Amino acid sequence: MNVFNFQSLQKIENTVPPLKQFSARDGANISYRFYDSLNKNRIVILLHGSSAHGEYLHDFADYLSSKRGISQVYVPNLRGHYESGTSRGDCSYIGQLEDDLYDLIEYFKLQNKNIYLVGHSSGGGLAIRVAGGLYQNLIQGYVLLSPAIPTAPTMRQGTAGGWALASIAKIIAISILNCIGIKRLNHTHVIRFNKPKQYCDGKETLSYSFNLNSSYHPRRPYQNDINLNSAVERKT
Repeated sequence: MNVFNFQSLQKIENTVPPLKQFSARDGANISYRFYDSLNKNRIVILLHGSSAHGEYLHDFADYLSSKRGISQVYVPNLRGHYESGTSRGDCSYIGQLEDDLYDLIEYFKLQNKNIYLVGHSSGGGLAIRVAGGLYQNLIQGYVLLSPAIPTAPTMRQGTAGGWALASIAKIIAISILNCIGIKRLNHTHVIRFNKPKQYCDGKETLSYSFNLNSSYHPRRPYQNDINLNSAVERKT
């Protein structure tokens, strides 16, 4: 399977749903696509990977909702990415992506349904973060598709084979400042992505601030975010 798409799945020839928006708690617009299904009681929220947005997950979302009738599917463009939030590659504070997911659940009144987080790449890292966070009790289960975990061996010296180019010095320095309560440098961009040109169309997000990068990944050690109350299936 190509890491940038799910085209190996059987196609159903449905068009990509329109990109819509809902308002998060701070009034910012968060973009999403919705895939309806005959199964109204199961919800899958698909979380896209770093630099991308949710459109590349269309084949997968369509397969889950239309072909299999497994669930309704929401595919948000996470804050800081295409058409979501107020600043590309940034968010206001660490943990805001988790708050946005809660706001999605609240906005569409999904609290009493069976909700599953399915995260690809860094979206899998965010799913792990949710599993150990304030909103874990809202989620029935998790599926991780090649999750990006910064401290894991699969990240290959932290660069994912040259894909993610992080400024370790900046990350360490800003982390130390955060430990003493100084957060004014958290909007500094600390990582950029070496995305192949054939996958670029102007909608990609090629660098992240410290706030967004931290919000997108598990806390350290990540094992603490995967606890006995979290049903996690890891697909690598």
